[in-house]
Amino acid sequence: MNLFFISTIYGSCSKPSLILDGLENLKGKLGYQIYALFVVDGKLNEDIVEHISNYRGGIDVFVIENRKRLGQHRSIFEGIDFIVNRKMGINLPADFPSSSDIFFILDGDMFEYIRYSQIFIKYLSKFDVVIGVSLNKRYPALRQILTHVFYVMLFSFSIFSHRMKRILNLLLESGINARIWEFIRSRRTLHFSVFSSFKGSVLYRLPKTNNYLVSLLSQHERLKIGFVFLPPQNFSCGSSYSFYELFKVSLLTLKDVFRYFL
Repeated sequence: MNLFFISTIYGSCSKPSLILDGLENLKGKLGYQIYALFVVDGKLNEDIVEHISNYRGGIDVFVIENRKRLGQHRSIFEGIDFIVNRKMGINLPADFPSSSDIFFILDGDMFEYIRYSQIFIKYLSKFDVVIGVSLNKRYPALRQILTHVFYVMLFSFSIFSHRMKRILNLLLESGINARIWEFIRSRRTLHFSVFSSFKGSVLYRLPKTNNYLVSLLSQHERLKIGFVFLPPQNFSCGSSYSFYELFKVSLLTLKDVFRYFL
């Protein structure tokens, strides 16, 4: 079994060294071959790129450096394309990706979630895709308001969209209460985490969208999708996106939601 971790790096909140420490520990426990691909977004991360390039541990590490800022989700798809097109410079078997290969996606600040990788691997014995879900994510106030409003709009679609209702039912089956009126009344921030995993057989099935998670969820009729509760993570350093950028990203995501779920 091979484990591939694709991590987006886009600011001072990203901690690739802690991600590599977590992967070292994971490799020691599982004994699997682990590959880590860092997609560095933006030209202000030269120190991070140098640090990753100087790594000499037991994980096979690769770096994509983008001078222009692509954004989190486009960076994820660039990382997937990098692996699919065999640009890693390593000898992969002819049947790559095999059904036993597992892919993980995470942000550069999600190093704490690596400890839950074993749970995700266990769930992949029953599912094709496993997505992390958290409640009351500790965003700064403005980001938390925008996130709450976005998810209220998103789950409102379940009232008249059978496809979105299917996602709602999948959450309920996983013990996650996402009923729209209770969600609004509680003022909780439900969050689909980028921290996710999928089998190698899924690699070629994902459509390119403005939002990686929409791409995963859009395949709910073809793939078995499971959800895992993740504890809230403190994102006190905030987002590197401006209010305008966050608003624009939300609109692009809603565009994809209308395309794939309505």
